[in-house]
Amino acid sequence: MSASGETLVCAVTVTPRDDPEHNEDACEAVRVPHAGVRGVVVADGLGSYTQAGRAAREVAREAAAWLETETEHFGRGTLPRLFIHVHTELRKRLREEADGGEPEPGAFGTTLLVGVDAGAELVAAYAGNGAVWHIRGNFDESLAAGVPWSAVNLLNPHTVLRGGREILYRIVDAADPSPPVPAVVSVRKDPEFGDILLLCTDGVYSADQVTHGTDAGGTVWISAEAPMVALFNALRELFDAWDGEAGLPLHDALQACLGRLRAAGMLEDDATVGVIVTADALRYRRAARAARTALTAAPQATETAAASSAEPDDGSTARAGETVGDVSAEPAANPVTDEPVAAGQPYARENAECSASTSPAA
Repeated sequence: MSASGETLVCAVTVTPRDDPEHNEDACEAVRVPHAGVRGVVVADGLGSYTQAGRAAREVAREAAAWLETETEHFGRGTLPRLFIHVHTELRKRLREEADGGEPEPGAFGTTLLVGVDAGAELVAAYAGNGAVWHIRGNFDESLAAGVPWSAVNLLNPHTVLRGGREILYRIVDAADPSPPVPAVVSVRKDPEFGDILLLCTDGVYSADQVTHGTDAGGTVWISAEAPMVALFNALRELFDAWDGEAGLPLHDALQACLGRLRAAGMLEDDATVGVIVTADALRYRRAARAARTALTAAPQATETAAASSAEPDDGSTARAGETVGDVSAEPAANPVTDEPVAAGQPYARENAECSASTSPAA
């Protein structure tokens, strides 16, 4: 899916509803190679609004179109203009449909999450809830199962508690004459391991759900939503199986993961994911795969070479540590470490390291 040196982007959505047309989430993946623009858009129409699905689809499409035509350098100050543009275009379209009347309250409302590869940084802007996960490219090397320690959610949801209910106080609402002011977060790219940015709707994960508490004994517990854990496991399996040569089948892996969650009845709401995998992350994964392959192949090559060069022993050949005449046969030395190697044992490659190129993403 991605040429060497390019950031990979992908977005998928699944609904637990019987009719996929009733999916109230929407997503877009943006690729403009000649301009170096790559990003993802995720939107979740509010279920209490009468036109939630349409609002999410139109807002996601408009945001993607803006990213595709924007020519300025992306940064923290760029994405708020996207939210102004999207809100303005949505209101304009609805006023035209209503012959100049104002958009109906409680009809067109949606969250909006946008993530962009902005050169030296990954930048995300959002209005509403969901999650923006920043994941280091070597996340599967951490000891923690489920959610790795090298992954952190950067989205602080625009949610308040009113009358015992969670209410979103900042969304893209066509009936509101003012555009939403998004929260903007950015992360400096890691040139060694690379980065992954994962945006999702609250059908997968959102911090305004119950994430921690205490049990009867007063012990604090922390929970991770099952769909989010499943996604991390799917990413682990994806990179573990990738040979580093063919294109990374990210879309198929995400689609299959969400499909399994739907089939198992583990989705309570529409679930949408947008993922950015930086070029440095892809390079690191290729280098790590090549290093593992070399370490696996080295002992086999040594054993094959030893077997092919073996000759019948007529008693005149010295074994390691034995003496024939006045000549002592010393144990073989490892060409990497110069340390003796026990007879019959292959050479060991020590301190093998792999790291990604530090050149910036295209």
